[in-house]
Amino acid sequence: MDRKTRSRQTLVVALALAAAVLLLLFGAFVISSRSIQNEQIHLPDPPAPAEQPVISEPQGSELMQISSGNALDVLKSLTRPSSYHRLMETEILSDAGKLTQTVEIWVNQNLIRADITSAFDNKHILTDGKTLFLWYDGEEPIELAASDAVSVEDLAGIPDYESILGFPIKALLDAELVQMDQNDGNGTVFVSAIQSDVTLNYWISLDTGLLFRQEMLQEEKQIYSLGQIELEILADGDDAFLHVFCLPDGSEPFTAE
Repeated sequence: MDRKTRSRQTLVVALALAAAVLLLLFGAFVISSRSIQNEQIHLPDPPAPAEQPVISEPQGSELMQISSGNALDVLKSLTRPSSYHRLMETEILSDAGKLTQTVEIWVNQNLIRADITSAFDNKHILTDGKTLFLWYDGEEPIELAASDAVSVEDLAGIPDYESILGFPIKALLDAELVQMDQNDGNGTVFVSAIQSDVTLNYWISLDTGLLFRQEMLQEEKQIYSLGQIELEILADGDDAFLHVFCLPDGSEPFTAE
């Protein structure tokens, strides 16, 4: 069996695994803003005019009231930065052992590159949203038409929280606003949901709109986890992207001539 045939079979397996992960992922969360009116303190008439103290209105996450009953609106309101670089680690646990992968993703507007590294192989994905290249170290890239049904996150084996928008509210166990050191202490939406006997927990940054932690538990035993190790928000076309969106031979298929 030649390399190209084996690569196509590997891609089919990857897509099947991605579809299985998508079937497990769901949940949602929403936000309801509540206006807090300024109080004014009226002092007795003094001989000279006195300034009234102003109580500033809380902003940002201080106004948010998040629950499992109103989570979908929050999820829909979140937006990701247009360009960034991040490094994550995933673990898949079973009775047979543990598979650990590091996932490095570069996003520059519509250009995306993902490098997935494990003890078994190194997989690479490159796409502009229309055309997708997939290859393993030492093999030639396979060129495919990109599909809206399968995201780079799917192929990389990491959850895409937007996919949980279609799941019912009754599947949510909990949703709340929390503060996480892993998110630099910024506002974080925590959502817990259940499907069959699998509990899904999500931690999403309100500042970036990115999922930075996720776990799956079956009968209270962890079977999957994701953790963000590093995140760098970049300007569109930043110099950090130089020579990132290229194939193994050094060519850049999405660079205009």
